[in-house]
Amino acid sequence: MPVCEHCQFENPSGNKFCQRCGEPLQQWQAWLIPHAADAKLPDLCPGDCLDSVERYQLATPLVFHPTAASAIAIDSQPEQPTLSIAPDSRSDAAAFAAAAPAEIPAAAHPYLFLADRPAVPTLHDAWQQADYTVLLVEDRSHLPRLEAAWPAAPTALKIHWCYTMVELWPALAEWNAQASLTALDNLRVDEDQLCCLQQLMVQAPDGVLPLSALGQLWRSLLNGEGDQPAALALLADKIGAGQLASPEPIRQELVSLAEQLESSTELTETLLTTPMLMALETEDDPFELGEFSEFVREDDGNRAEPDLSTMVLPMKLTHLEDTGQTHVGRQREHNEDTFFIQTEVKKQSNLQGQRLQARCLYVLCDGMGGHAGGEVASQLAVDTLRDYFTAYWQTERGQAGLPDQDCLCEAISQANQAIFDINQAEERTGSDRMGTTLVLLLLQGSQAVVAHVGDSRLYSYSRRLGLQQLTVDHEVGQREIEKGVEPEIAYGRPDAYQLTQALGPRDQKRIIPTVKFLSFTEDMLLLLCSDGLSDHELLENHTRSHLDPLLRSPKDLEAGISELIALANESSGHDNITAIGIRLKLKPDLDQLPPLQ
Repeated sequence: MPVCEHCQFENPSGNKFCQRCGEPLQQWQAWLIPHAADAKLPDLCPGDCLDSVERYQLATPLVFHPTAASAIAIDSQPEQPTLSIAPDSRSDAAAFAAAAPAEIPAAAHPYLFLADRPAVPTLHDAWQQADYTVLLVEDRSHLPRLEAAWPAAPTALKIHWCYTMVELWPALAEWNAQASLTALDNLRVDEDQLCCLQQLMVQAPDGVLPLSALGQLWRSLLNGEGDQPAALALLADKIGAGQLASPEPIRQELVSLAEQLESSTELTETLLTTPMLMALETEDDPFELGEFSEFVREDDGNRAEPDLSTMVLPMKLTHLEDTGQTHVGRQREHNEDTFFIQTEVKKQSNLQGQRLQARCLYVLCDGMGGHAGGEVASQLAVDTLRDYFTAYWQTERGQAGLPDQDCLCEAISQANQAIFDINQAEERTGSDRMGTTLVLLLLQGSQAVVAHVGDSRLYSYSRRLGLQQLTVDHEVGQREIEKGVEPEIAYGRPDAYQLTQALGPRDQKRIIPTVKFLSFTEDMLLLLCSDGLSDHELLENHTRSHLDPLLRSPKDLEAGISELIALANESSGHDNITAIGIRLKLKPDLDQLPPLQ
């Protein structure tokens, strides 16, 4: 049983993360690759060590394959360094191999070069013995075979698996490793229902496979049990017959199939029934902290051209209203959402009109975690941020204006640490580790800054610009789009709506909030909301009926937010629903204009 080096807890075999503390377990799959066909591999048993310094101990017997042997090994010294080399994104495989340090075995090169691809197992260590090479890679031997999962998989998932394979093909071709995609036993399905490889299988130069071999593999899968999509079978036949000889047209056809399914019941159900679990342990989040610059609004082509005179005039805030409401929803027993509003408003009036000096804090959190953990996490985040900014505003820096990047990151880091400490103290593991999303808005006059973690959102609505989503969800689908994946494919993944960031489950090193500075130049409605309100494009589909009246008419803001929450309950009510509405009115600040020359 693998023992966690952090807390010494004995975990069941097959676990990748400690059930007590959530840290990764140092258990790897060892591959022993002979240097020649007649090379003799060692006769090792469980308990024996693979290396001379006795760092890696076998946990299972060796299993012999046609060209290698494998076993599960435990790293008894995980604090010690292993080989590491960052691939140069500008190089090709040959250049990378030529530049790699001599002590790194050639068999390790493709793992290192393709390290940014989730389908390829992570390489932990590698070295050469006299007659064979040892590779220690991420253990995927316990994952189900794709062949076994195929018959019951929905069509959308099958298309995504095929897309993953064809997208990998040219990358593997650089290393003569296409056989990795055509060996059925090597294709696995991970915990997120994604297609992945158990190992990289490098062929001799004279054994390179044509792309038609991939079509033949798909055809063999489609010949199995269960309902098989005819369009995908036709595509497999074309590839197998050599009619599509390069990956790009195949990708395009798969995207077309995904688009055809987009409005179908099957794809809708696939997306809606996917649990919104966190994917924090699988990949680093791709979003980096936003640069601090004025928010630039882009014309969508259907709006009137901006009034340049208005854009260059300094603006002053003349009216501010805000309200917040939350509802448990129709399908939940507990409300794990929390919000907080704090405003300080001073009003000045003179012959030139009215001016407001406002300093406001708006926080909205959507909690998650077993045994009331979500309620605790969201409230703890709100309390920590409230206390932080209350103290900050008493300082000289706080009196000067909006907080800068370091200040915001420190506040969010403290909120994350407060939740993380409780998770550790209570030894919460897995889905019981509590956490929360966050969207935070600080407003001062006509300027504001928004920071968020997770999928709670900030929207703006104005006459000139219409409805705009000012935050981008920290979720797998958006991450894939940032990598250049087609949106239809990115959101065809079974884990597309899983969070890639949340406060609490991980320490602050894994939290990278997205921050934007905003500058308002016209009357504006702002809306912070949890996903119980934003899901299924509810706001986009009801902008005219529910948002426009709040901006254009003197309709009561509190009543309008109540109607939005009622609409969300009528449409679904599948989750807690929380919203903070802010209505701003601005006018040109004539006092700030330069004098006439």
